[in-house]
Amino acid sequence: MLMKYGFISLLITVLTIVTLPGKVQAVSGDNAPNAPSGFEWFSMPEIKAKFLKPKGWFTHHETIEGTESYSISLENVEIEKSFRTGLSVNCVSHVSDKAKMWAKQYARAFHELIKNDTTVTLISEWENPQNPFVVYGMQYTKTTPGLDTVTIHQLLIANEKTDRLYVVSFESPTDLWGAAWSLGSEMVTKFILDENF
Repeated sequence: MLMKYGFISLLITVLTIVTLPGKVQAVSGDNAPNAPSGFEWFSMPEIKAKFLKPKGWFTHHETIEGTESYSISLENVEIEKSFRTGLSVNCVSHVSDKAKMWAKQYARAFHELIKNDTTVTLISEWENPQNPFVVYGMQYTKTTPGLDTVTIHQLLIANEKTDRLYVVSFESPTDLWGAAWSLGSEMVTKFILDENF
């Protein structure tokens, strides 16, 4: 698994826009805006998406039971087999076939499941409809015995038009969160998704 502390295994067994804080901006074709200083665009062709990658960070991609899984991380997943600080992007297609509910319903149910996890302390949560996407977001800490407490900023993005779910999570050990979030906040607020995919 890519995420040391994440919920990927739960997600798998159950089952063109730039997103900026609070708004959607159309982008035509491959015309991505210039990446902010210190970043470059990382293309995810299997899901027709692009996310910001801090220069010098590592990327990884694999397909796990039909879910496209990517990571952009400070640590090299190829060597470490997991990461402590980084972004994971998981895309599940045909959610209704796998979970017997539409992507939006599944995203909401998954959001509630995380909120009710006894190892989770919720910091904030929000819902942001951006037709055809619905975004359920939350930031929380997760405490697991024997592991570092981590802070996670998670977006569950349902594409109502194509029945796809994107699980976008940035995480870091809580004691390193301040420095990590200075990069992570860019990564989870500026990315490109194809609304027709």
